[in-house]
Amino acid sequence: MVRSPTKWLSVLLIVTTLGAISFVLFWEEKGKADQNTEYKTSTGHKKKKKDTLGLNKEDRKSKASSQKAQNERTVSPSSYESQENTAGFPPRVKSSKSRLIMRGPKLSEFKGELNKIEKTTRWYRDKKRTEKHPYVGIATDYRAKIYPNTRGKGSAISYARRGSRFPVKSLVNGTGCEGGEWYKKGGPGYICTAKGFSVHKKETTPKNDFIPPDLYKAEPYKYGEIRHDDALLYRRPPTSKERDLAEEALTKGEKLPSYVIRRMQGDFTIAMGREVTVDGTVYVRTSKNRYVLKEDLKVFPLREMHGEVLGPQKKLPIAFVYKPKASVYKIVNGDPIVVGQAQKHARFHANRVLKREDGFWVFDDDHHALKRKDVRICRTRTQPKHLRGVNRWIHVDLSEQTIVAYKGKKPVFATLISSGIPSRRTPLGLYRINYKQVSTTMSGPDDEVGWYDIAEVPWTMYYRNLYAIHGAYWHNDFGKKKSHGCTNMAPADAKWLFHWSRPNRPIGWHSVRDSGTYVWFTN
Repeated sequence: MVRSPTKWLSVLLIVTTLGAISFVLFWEEKGKADQNTEYKTSTGHKKKKKDTLGLNKEDRKSKASSQKAQNERTVSPSSYESQENTAGFPPRVKSSKSRLIMRGPKLSEFKGELNKIEKTTRWYRDKKRTEKHPYVGIATDYRAKIYPNTRGKGSAISYARRGSRFPVKSLVNGTGCEGGEWYKKGGPGYICTAKGFSVHKKETTPKNDFIPPDLYKAEPYKYGEIRHDDALLYRRPPTSKERDLAEEALTKGEKLPSYVIRRMQGDFTIAMGREVTVDGTVYVRTSKNRYVLKEDLKVFPLREMHGEVLGPQKKLPIAFVYKPKASVYKIVNGDPIVVGQAQKHARFHANRVLKREDGFWVFDDDHHALKRKDVRICRTRTQPKHLRGVNRWIHVDLSEQTIVAYKGKKPVFATLISSGIPSRRTPLGLYRINYKQVSTTMSGPDDEVGWYDIAEVPWTMYYRNLYAIHGAYWHNDFGKKKSHGCTNMAPADAKWLFHWSRPNRPIGWHSVRDSGTYVWFTN
């Protein structure tokens, strides 16, 4: 029997159609398997593969609506790399394991902001105005006094640190400067060449024997800490024989020689100057013209931490990571999945805070999440009634360990702090900065080490007795309570706030005393 050609064509069409359907189902299944494999690779989290052919009717209906969640689950590592950082924070990078890295701060990225704020200060304006003065004054004493008049009586209005230089306008007449002469310095104040200063014509100015504070850097000195309790502080560099005698007296518990100032037992740091070699042994001269054996010193690293100058690209609230390491998550079908890591002091715009059964979470603008306990959040604070009309004020949140500077109602700067430990709490309340020093030495008893002596603490702003906001070069734990009651900031942040706040320091002055910017401490 001969079959009709039409029937053969029908059979062929049916077979071809079934083959095409099988081909499509095969590649759909393979695509799902590839997506699961990519998800496991990019997140490092094992997820059970789902049989797409086993979807029930309800799953099929919700498949289209869950596509967005599915896309979030299968974000590839390259998409992290291509995300634009619209908030202006440090860029996120991809590690060798294809994981998201929220990078911490780098000081080099903040230097431009420090340069900008310097140009708004009285010190900078004085410098530009007086740069054509014919003389240069050099401070030769550790605290060379600057006077309000040429009578040399009464309190000094400020002082200059040894080695500091500044323009001098002219020679003037006066009394009370026996053995020397009065000069009018650039900016306010008068100096006496018999009371801690030398004055030279510009073309004959000698080289500095002492290293002065460097006002252009985040840290005005290079700093070091004493390694052990048997280190000695010398009045002058000793010979090898004198050093042996001093160390022998220390070992036997006898009185130390006169050329030794003290044994540095406790927590001691120094501001480092030039090195001096005697009998093959290297000593480091301190800012106070004392000497320490170089091998007894450990140099502090430069702190990279800095805050954020706020503007159109950077707005509050900002979350700062203060733990050494913090995991970054994506919430996938209700489950937190680790997709990367945030370095210490990384920061991001805090888009929202969400409470879940497993705790509080903070989300950025790209829907990444960190645990609330791993971050500190700087928020905008409403200007209180008692500060209305005040142009510049500072809010310190002790519970959050953050500080925000304001111009009126507008926040302009935000960063982390370290306030007083529970046994030495930072006082609450409203105060005004009343005394500022480029650097000052702080010392006193300590419960753990017995005594501390921290040299040339930078960018110090006193507001109540001995309580101050200042830079801290000796630790990097900003965001945690750490101090003896003062408010610690990263040196770069303290410098920015020092220049921004009032009173403003004239050129050549190491300190200035006047009623200045309000500081409000809350908890």
